[in-house]
Amino acid sequence: MSTKTFFTFIIRFFQFAIGAVVMSLTADITAQLGNIKKVTLVMVIGIATVIFTGLTLSGLLRKVPVFYVLLFEIILNYFWVIAFSLVADTFGDIDYSVGKWPKEAISLVAFTLVNWLLFIVTNIIFVSEVIVPLARVYPFRHTYTNTTHLQWGALYPVDAIIPDEEARSEVEPKDVTSTAPTAE
Repeated sequence: MSTKTFFTFIIRFFQFAIGAVVMSLTADITAQLGNIKKVTLVMVIGIATVIFTGLTLSGLLRKVPVFYVLLFEIILNYFWVIAFSLVADTFGDIDYSVGKWPKEAISLVAFTLVNWLLFIVTNIIFVSEVIVPLARVYPFRHTYTNTTHLQWGALYPVDAIIPDEEARSEVEPKDVTSTAPTAE
């Protein structure tokens, strides 16, 4: 197992596990305190994360155009910053000595922050390892029309990104030498 594959498994596993923990914490808080709309939204974000990371861990996103994987990564990154903001706004004024909020609420703030940071890391890796090399070689439309085979976990390409002849001819400038006769 290569280092990239191991790292991908670890980070995607933690994203999946934290998404599941957030779902259970929000369900517990909802059972204790009633329906708090902000907490319910965080539960939905946890569900979306479990679905996305489950798809990447199962390998189903290995042959999808990379634009869509990037789009899901960016959307989930924004969702987790929103989740952290909502949870911190709702439970951020905790006086630990009084016990105003349950212990699950304190944990929820930490877990949403950690998963947001994990998605920042995966966004940086995906852009630097897949999107930038593709942008250097292919035109932009390649990212949403053609598939680039990604490694298991959808963070790294399977092979080095090498252009085919058609893409290379689109990227390289044409030789525009004048063929007009010269006056001597």
